[in-house]
Amino acid sequence: MHDSLFRLLYQKNVTVHQYFDHFNFLDHSKAILVVGPMGSGKTEYARRVWKDSQVARRKSQYIAECTSTGSRDRRRVIYCRSALDLSRFEQYPKDMLVSRAGVERMGDELVITRNSFDIESLIDRNSQVGTWIIDEAGFYDDRLAFVIEHAITTTQSNFVLPTLLLNFRNQLFNKTTELLISRASDIYLFTAYCEHPNCLSASHCTYRYYMIDGKECPAPYFDPLILIGGDKKSGLQTVPNYETRCEAHHYLPAMNYCYLFLKPAAVQASSGYPETLLKEFEFVVNDIENSELYSSVVQESMSKGQEILLNSLNVPLLAERMLLYLYLELQLLSEDMFISIVRRFSLQEDYLHKRFAENSLRQMPLGLETSSF
Repeated sequence: MHDSLFRLLYQKNVTVHQYFDHFNFLDHSKAILVVGPMGSGKTEYARRVWKDSQVARRKSQYIAECTSTGSRDRRRVIYCRSALDLSRFEQYPKDMLVSRAGVERMGDELVITRNSFDIESLIDRNSQVGTWIIDEAGFYDDRLAFVIEHAITTTQSNFVLPTLLLNFRNQLFNKTTELLISRASDIYLFTAYCEHPNCLSASHCTYRYYMIDGKECPAPYFDPLILIGGDKKSGLQTVPNYETRCEAHHYLPAMNYCYLFLKPAAVQASSGYPETLLKEFEFVVNDIENSELYSSVVQESMSKGQEILLNSLNVPLLAERMLLYLYLELQLLSEDMFISIVRRFSLQEDYLHKRFAENSLRQMPLGLETSSF
């Protein structure tokens, strides 16, 4: 800050805070991780980097030489937006960046990407670009961290990586996020207000819930990790709502159930003893009050004094969610066992197909044929 300005402000006896630095395109080889819950300003930070680039590119040839390595000018920016995010803003053009702070038309400097291979191809094809913004970086496969590392080493490019730090389980979002953290040169940690109506605390948590018959129903721990929801509240029973919450208002039922019962039962099933797991699926589908899930959530609700946890038992397709957790995430069940459970309990295949489409780890088993244990 200019000395004379500092002296003037000091005489006025005010505390001066520097809220935002314009992006430094003179720096190179940066992996800048921008983390925080939804609504914390991650996308707005990235958009300001892009807007700064529009101003910086109007500078002189001397500045161009200072901000370039070889053919790559770090004032030239491409904003990569995850294809998984498109369903949130279907009504907007694909070249328009949409966030809670507003919209920004970016033209061909906004590109839709699906995975690390798309990012790698873009870097190879755009030899003039020196700064890359990869929004929702945690949505990509973990190979992305190595693509970025290689690009920094070989091109001295900069990367700005807005992403969630925690998933709805209040745990590190995924392996991709873990790898990006370990390779970041800079980390900006943003917070937001807790969105519970009776709270004004700072929030780091992403809370997932469903609205069913006018009731807030927390997503159970075994809900699929990736479920695309939007900034608009959903009244559909199978479409999640998201809010940022403080820890006191972040409700997460059935975690104990998953570790103390569901996962061990799946391990037994994978070893050739499926009876316990099949019995639990039978109860969850047809007689939930006799299930271990019901018993566990009731006990958890009483011990924590959080009656709202009981609402999670009203979330539809609980058996489908349990099966996806065991097969897709934990990978404890074989393909034959997955198919058999789907057929045996007449689970909704449309829902399962949608979840597989959002997940890059495994493909939906083909030819769902009945098999027996």
